[in-house]
Amino acid sequence: MRKKGLTLRVVSLVVAADVIEFVIMVSFKKVSLGLPPFTAELLNVADIFNTGLLALESPYFWSGIGGMIASFIIWPAVLAALDLSVAFPLGSLSFVFIPILSIIFLGEEITPLRWVGILIITSGIAWLSVTEKQREVEQS
Repeated sequence: MRKKGLTLRVVSLVVAADVIEFVIMVSFKKVSLGLPPFTAELLNVADIFNTGLLALESPYFWSGIGGMIASFIIWPAVLAALDLSVAFPLGSLSFVFIPILSIIFLGEEITPLRWVGILIITSGIAWLSVTEKQREVEQS
């Protein structure tokens, strides 16, 4: 059995997946903002169909779909290189990258309480990686 471990390649794949997740969220948000508001009057089949056609015509919709396909390709590569117990928490880095990307590209403001939450999540990820490293040393 091949030994699984955290490498720069794997971390790069996880970061890429996080960036793609950001692209997906922004894309679908752009699509939803371009659609007519959803009201009780729009509950007939024809209006729902027309709204769906409007979404399909949006390039943001297709960039979101492309991002989802890329994410479906990246995650199996990550899981082939890492145990799920390590890969899943590492995927939580999106809690760090998405706010940073939101500040840079969308001009959003992140509250201090959210930064505290990001710090707690980052500390947990660091703690998991240290315990994983200790487990690898003990098994050697």
